[in-house]
Amino acid sequence: MQPRSFALIASTYFCSFSIMMKSLPILLTTIPVVPIPVFDGGVVENKEKVLKELERARPNDLSIGEVAERAKLSRPTASTWLKVLGAEGKAEVSRKIGAAVFYRLKKRSQ
Repeated sequence: MQPRSFALIASTYFCSFSIMMKSLPILLTTIPVVPIPVFDGGVVENKEKVLKELERARPNDLSIGEVAERAKLSRPTASTWLKVLGAEGKAEVSRKIGAAVFYRLKKRSQ
């Protein structure tokens, strides 16, 4: 009895596996692809907060810590967005004192 039941289980398993493997390409082509938003959850808001704090401080400069404190962000987040604004040409490093880096808005060209 046991050899028969084992053969039945084994044949059922291999049959199911072969059916699955044959239908796999069909399954993969029919799965809808939905774009997943990578940056969601206030990322743009954080950038706007940093920009707003630099605008409020104009013509003075602010350290990364000051921007983070005023915008209620972590220092690494504030530092990242200040670097992004610098790369976009909206902010610039005004001075460095030891490890402290100070940023200000770039002067508008006329």
